[in-house]
Formats: sequence, structure tokens, C-alpha cells
Amino acid sequence: MFRSVTKEEAFGFDNKLLVDKILTILDNNFKNEPSNYYITGSYPNEGWKTKSGFLKAVEKKQFKNICHLIVATDSYYFSFENWLINYSTPKEKDYQAIEFSIKEKYCDYIKMENIYKDLNTVFFPHYAIIFKLPINFSPSTESKIKNGFFSYSIAENSKDTIWRQHIDKVDTAILKGIYPINFINNAVLKSNYFQQNIVSKNIGTITQSDNELNEWKLNFDEIKTAQEKLKNSTLLV
Repeated sequence: MFRSVTKEEAFGFDNKLLVDKILTILDNNFKNEPSNYYITGSYPNEGWKTKSGFLKAVEKKQFKNICHLIVATDSYYFSFENWLINYSTPKEKDYQAIEFSIKEKYCDYIKMENIYKDLNTVFFPHYAIIFKLPINFSPSTESKIKNGFFSYSIAENSKDTIWRQHIDKVDTAILKGIYPINFINNAVLKSNYFQQNIVSKNIGTITQSDNELNEWKLNFDEIKTAQEKLKNSTLLV
């Protein structure tokens, strides 16, 4: 889930509302409680192992100065990014992102759609995607995780590097790629290229979603067709 934000929106974001929503979603959908909580910001670098310790820390600081939040177990990983507030000289515009990944045996597309819609009540993205990856791939970069003896690294992905340079423009007509489930904004839907090459040819199924987003679902063959139709457009980053 991605959204473009102004400096004022980044600094004024309601972290407490998001944290409450995250913990409620995890409590309602999964049996195992998070075992790791970590925040980049003016908080202890070592993080916390219990919900009570984590909540005590964020409540003490009134949920402020959260640049990067991680809540995780061995089976799922939740991440929230709001890096603009960490810059020594904040830009006028940047992005916020939510990533939620989970082992396939604990979740399916329907459950992930429901979690997305629940998060959408507090986060309001301009663009979101749902897809599957092999277990040893990073959801952030969609590239392979290389294990070492004492650590791990992620293989470089030039496509992801380019995407990171454009995330702050997700309120305009851009797409990271074509996925089984895409939540696209009206700028994408109404662009001439998308209308002529996707909508008019009935590639995939498009339905109105929440907060002026449109859910675009495709099967495997439709994904390949859409990639071919849009490869020369300005829509794909």
C-alpha cells in the first residue's frame, strides 16, 4: 500500500490510529501474537518482544516520531514507512508505505483483500497491490534473499530502485507493475492509454473500491496481456 503525502500530512499522520488498527487486525485474524516490535525514530534501537512493552514505549512518547515501524512473528511481517519526518531538511512531498507479508498457509487472497480494506479505513492509499512470491523472496523488492552465515542480504533489483524514485508520485497515473490484484486510483483508470488498451479490451475485471480506488483483478493470461499492452506507456515505472 502506497500513498503520496505532503510535508504537513507526513508530520500530522495519526500513528496511534494506525498502531491500534494494526494490532486489532493481527488479533482478529491470527492466533500467534507478534514477537518482535521495532521502531526507527527516537525510540530504543533494540525494540521490544512483548505488546505491553511496545505500547508502554509508544504511549510514553505519545506515538510521535515513528519513521519506520515493524511488527512481526516467524509467520508474518508488517511494516510502515514514513521517512519524510526523518529528513534533516524535509521535502515538500514524499511517500508513506505499508507492507504486510505472510506465509501462504496462513492466508489467502480473500483474507488479504479484507485486511487491505480494513487498513484502508485509516491509511487511505493512492495505490496498492496483492501478489504471491516464493518464500525466499523479499516482498519489498521482489528479489531473492541471499542467506549468509550470520546475516542475510537481498539481491539488487534495478526495477525496484527505479520504483523507489517514483513512489512519491503514486497519486498520479503510475503503476509499479501488473499484479493479480491491483488497487488503482482514478488517474490511472481514466488515463487514455489505460482506457484504450485495458478497459476497452476488457482485460481483467475492474470494480469500484473504497476511497476513490478501483480494484483491478487479473488471471495469469490477463497479466501477460496487460504487461504487453502497457509496456510502452508512461503508466508502468
